[in-house]
Amino acid sequence: MSYISYNFPTKIYFGPGSRTVIPELLRENGCKAPLIVTDKGISGLPFFELVASEFGDTKGVFDSITGNPDESEVMAGASFYRDVNADSIIAIGGGAVLD
Repeated sequence: MSYISYNFPTKIYFGPGSRTVIPELLRENGCKAPLIVTDKGISGLPFFELVASEFGDTKGVFDSITGNPDESEVMAGASFYRDVNADSIIAIGGGAVLD
């Protein structure tokens, strides 16, 4: 019997105040055109515009994510990313948004 080991190398920051590290992380990685990815529930909340404004000049918001994203949502997000010429992603939300 064999098994597969996989290490996910992406850093994920979470918890109170974690959003404050994002502008510096973007600068450190040369990212100047981030796309915000979230869902309609979060993008419609009062805090969202305030939080999104903290990230400077973004390429917009892709909020067409549902609880269990399917292939069409992933492909739509990838297309949006390319269309707006983004160079990074800021995910705001839970597991579906991170997926």
